[in-house]
Amino acid sequence: HRRQESGFTPMEVNGYGGVIQATPLGGYTPLLFAALMGDLETARLLLAKGAQVDVASPEDGTPLLIASAGGYEDLALYLLEKGADPNGKDGTGRSALEWAAHHGRLEVVKLLLDKGARIGSALVAAVPVKPASFRYWRK
Repeated sequence: HRRQESGFTPMEVNGYGGVIQATPLGGYTPLLFAALMGDLETARLLLAKGAQVDVASPEDGTPLLIASAGGYEDLALYLLEKGADPNGKDGTGRSALEWAAHHGRLEVVKLLLDKGARIGSALVAAVPVKPASFRYWRK
């Protein structure tokens, strides 16, 4: 197996019996696991094999949301390019933008705003910045 720069070995699709939409562990698909680990190579493989980009865990949300919270900018960009919804929510109603801001992932926040993420009231309440301050990130 080839290791990525992150040090992770790409996940084995065959570990799920080749069924990439399987959710045997806590409602997580292989793509959600790849997002959790920031594993761009595996995400590419899974999407090429037909994984759904916006399939969500009931509690943790979509792969984009998970990648954004983890600060995996390259993976977040790739998921957005593949059609991920920048405004998807997790089980608590928080978006990828809110989680990225909460965890201080500034580059991911900029990326999400550039790709159409909406600033919600929860984000405005949680971040001591006026919404107008985000305008300079928009093109």
